[in-house]
Amino acid sequence: YKVNGTAELEGVRDGKPLKLSVPLGRQPKPNSELEEYKDEQFEFSARELSLTDRIDAKLSESAKGVRIGSAQNAGWAALAGLSSGDILLSIDGQPVGGIGELKAMMKKLSETKPRRVAFFIKRGIRTQFIELEPKW
Repeated sequence: YKVNGTAELEGVRDGKPLKLSVPLGRQPKPNSELEEYKDEQFEFSARELSLTDRIDAKLSESAKGVRIGSAQNAGWAALAGLSSGDILLSIDGQPVGGIGELKAMMKKLSETKPRRVAFFIKRGIRTQFIELEPKW
């Protein structure tokens, strides 16, 4: 079947024949094809949210954030409690809309060098703030 085509399905419901027309869309990108970012200062990596991430974390299609890929052992992010699989929702109260926004936010932080940075994350069914205190 072609993308943007229609599939015709036939079945039986309550003993009566049933015909359904189903529109076909593109398959979502796999995790391996999503944009990634690695931050050397805070020592973590992140990538765009995939459909699977949204389903697993019970996030709506419109929810913003990025998925943490890794936090280097004994790095600033790991010391603050950031873990692989966390969903980073905001930094210092500013929503993280995707990898592009994360890059811009991290660049601004490296320029302003605040004493503390607050990450708001989702881990499983819980949300929490973690506070990073980088050594600039």
